[in-house]
Amino acid sequence: MSRRLQFILLTASTLAIIITFFSLHHRRAATIRYQREADLAQKEAASASDITPIPVEQKVPSGNFTVALQKLGLSTSEASSVSAAAQRAFNLRQIRAGNLISVARSVQGALREIVYRIDPDRVLKIVPHENSYSAEVDAVPSTMEVSVVSGRIDDSLFNAVAQAGESPELTMRLAQIFGYDLDFYTDPRRGDTFRVVLEKKKYAGGQPAAYGKIIAAEYDNGGKQYQALLFHDPLNQLAYYTADGKSLQKQFLRSPLKFAAPVTSHFSKARFHPILKTYRAHLGTDYGAPIGTPVQAIGAGKVSFAGRKGGEGNMVDILHSSGYETMYLHLARIYVRAGEHVAIGKIIGVVGSTGLSTGPHLDFRILQKGQYKNFEKLGLPPSDPVAQKIGRSSPPSVKNGCPLCRIRNYSKPTQPLPARAPPQHRRPQLQPLSAKSVAQEFRRVKMRDHHPDKTTELPPHMMLKILKALGVVVLLVLVLAVIGISATIGWRPFLGPKSRPLTDRKFDRTQERLQRGTYLAEHVAGCIDCHSPVKDGPTGPEMADRSKWGSGQIFNILGFPGRLVAPNITSDPETGVGNFTDDQLARAIREGISHDGKTLFPMMPYSHFKDLSDEDLASIIVYVRALPPIKSSLPPTAVNFPVKYLVRTVPEPVTHPVQADLST
Repeated sequence: MSRRLQFILLTASTLAIIITFFSLHHRRAATIRYQREADLAQKEAASASDITPIPVEQKVPSGNFTVALQKLGLSTSEASSVSAAAQRAFNLRQIRAGNLISVARSVQGALREIVYRIDPDRVLKIVPHENSYSAEVDAVPSTMEVSVVSGRIDDSLFNAVAQAGESPELTMRLAQIFGYDLDFYTDPRRGDTFRVVLEKKKYAGGQPAAYGKIIAAEYDNGGKQYQALLFHDPLNQLAYYTADGKSLQKQFLRSPLKFAAPVTSHFSKARFHPILKTYRAHLGTDYGAPIGTPVQAIGAGKVSFAGRKGGEGNMVDILHSSGYETMYLHLARIYVRAGEHVAIGKIIGVVGSTGLSTGPHLDFRILQKGQYKNFEKLGLPPSDPVAQKIGRSSPPSVKNGCPLCRIRNYSKPTQPLPARAPPQHRRPQLQPLSAKSVAQEFRRVKMRDHHPDKTTELPPHMMLKILKALGVVVLLVLVLAVIGISATIGWRPFLGPKSRPLTDRKFDRTQERLQRGTYLAEHVAGCIDCHSPVKDGPTGPEMADRSKWGSGQIFNILGFPGRLVAPNITSDPETGVGNFTDDQLARAIREGISHDGKTLFPMMPYSHFKDLSDEDLASIIVYVRALPPIKSSLPPTAVNFPVKYLVRTVPEPVTHPVQADLST
């Protein structure tokens, strides 16, 4: 081989070795890099699966927070620890059944977060730590928007509002605003329309919107328009006014009910009474409504009578100013008492059918200076003019520029529409309400209603001392009660009688045992004497015929606290002991525990029978099994309190064999 060829082969071999080395090195590096990236990906996936929570949501049952947590998979100890942490941030007694609670866990099942929705604006959030839990109340992010809602009435205001995509709450608020001028039982007509400018609170989580204040409203009733604008005067009096500045509030509402109740009987001097079958005056207006429909006071006043009154049934009588008086008859329940002051619109009871009534309805009556008036035709008095409250002035006219004038072309303004300022030399200016001022107003009114007289409140340190003293007294009473019970009757009346578990033992039926059992049951133990009926004999009570032996007896004992019955002990499977096991019978005879675990009354002498030998016990049970079945259904023994609990201290279990005593 030539030198040239050798050099070429050597060079080619060297290049092949170098290329192979670099290929193997690159492959190894790529494998290591791939494995490193795969490990990192697995770690990141495990970390992400452990961090990313998977929520499970349900409604709180019966207002019990701990039970809801257990139903969502928490153990008893976990639920208790979570509840204890949550109590520090929120009063769990305010938990409401039906509110949503969610538990978020990782893919591996580790607890990550618990969220309870308190209300649309707040949530209670509980987060686990290494050995504890932290809880806090967070606000739900929301924004306030101004919207317009409109609709047409085809059958009822409720359905019209629902068809507009709104909740029944808006219906109730409209009824409250226009309730002084419109009776929504009788006034609405097909084709009526409504338009509302109001604030809606939109939540970031997608929850349904909540309503803020209604800025302006309009209701067209058969061509007659009713309008309302929300204002407050310099004295911070919150109220609705018409477009020309008149207050909507009057002294009385137009109806004692709110919706959908027809007038079934009108005011009349001579109406045929459906029950008394005679013509007599009907001095009120009957509204037909289901039982339980809320009844409201049509005006503010003082309750002069609240109770049952003859044919009127359950009745409420309210005295108002200016010589007016209203009566609400045939109520199912009454929610006020005599002497109580009620506000206009307060629920005073619910519709019923008490007294002389043929069906559920409300008989409403109104008197003016002692004379009954026809409420359907009575011109109700207006409320006191606003001028009397804020000086010698009257509310301004805001017709030009009011929100209602542009309500049809209203499309998402960012602020409430301004009202035209009144002349300064005649009337004080009324300012449109801002969201902040409304919140302040409601807080002020709420504090005024809940704390009308601040001077009567105890200082916080005094209240704390009183609560501590009460706590000490309660604790002392509990300690004394525990000591007294332990030293006297013991805890068996509360825990139940002592009893042993049942066994599967059975007693052989032999002729010797049957003869011995007959002797014991009929002549010694007295089983047949107690468990057989008696009849009147020539010389007094005597046992019934042998065919009825063992069928049971009811004892008539003067002064016994309850009813004492010796049950049927024949082999009848329905009314006797045919389905009882031998050990159930043995436990009842010697230990005083019935087949269902209850204590037998000690007239059954089981405290003496506990010394009965096992053989004699077996003989009595064999005899009872041999009694022919008799159907005799008797009521169970019923012992009154507290004897029914005290007898639980008598039974004593027999857990060892008992031999016959042959010493005598």
